[in-house]
Amino acid sequence: MNVLEKLLDFAMDEIKGADEYTECAAKYKEKDDQQMFKMFADMANAELQHAEMLLKAAKDHAHKHQATHPDMMVIYNFESERLYRWHNKVKSELATIRM
Repeated sequence: MNVLEKLLDFAMDEIKGADEYTECAAKYKEKDDQQMFKMFADMANAELQHAEMLLKAAKDHAHKHQATHPDMMVIYNFESERLYRWHNKVKSELATIRM
């Protein structure tokens, strides 16, 4: 697995974790358990931050190697667009339940 593929795969894992933690946070908010709500919301936020770091690293890597591997930017653009949409969806859901 090449570096770009690995970075995007890691980002996907982080977003998936954030999505799952956000669901848990929402459930605990409904149960009025502030301690568990805060823990899961904080964990979701940390996972989103990790995903952002990985997506930035993937973008930097793709730009750095696009001259020698022209398809790298095509792959990055396709995959990152999908991951950013998911990332933004989870981030919005998390912001909504934090209100």
